[in-house]
Amino acid sequence: MSVYKFTLSPKDDSWHQRRKKWYRIFGWTVILSISVLIFLFAYGFFSDEEVNMGYWVYIFETTSLVAFGFSWLLKGKSAIFVPLGLVSKEELDEARSVN
Repeated sequence: MSVYKFTLSPKDDSWHQRRKKWYRIFGWTVILSISVLIFLFAYGFFSDEEVNMGYWVYIFETTSLVAFGFSWLLKGKSAIFVPLGLVSKEELDEARSVN
């Protein structure tokens, strides 16, 4: 969703270009985390009794959820992204007035 759906904005200004880059970073982080977890399951990494499966599942699931959460907050033009230069104050005011 972050890689494909969030980057479909027709606008082409510098604000949108920066956000599209971050949507892709967050989306590929989710894909990479899930892929690493699938790789670990497929190649029997968790078959060893010394390896704590729950710990690794928790780590990679957490990275996936945090990356998607940040992507969702960026799509909603959250105020936490104003100091980072990803959302302008005008867009923030516009997003707040719609709700």
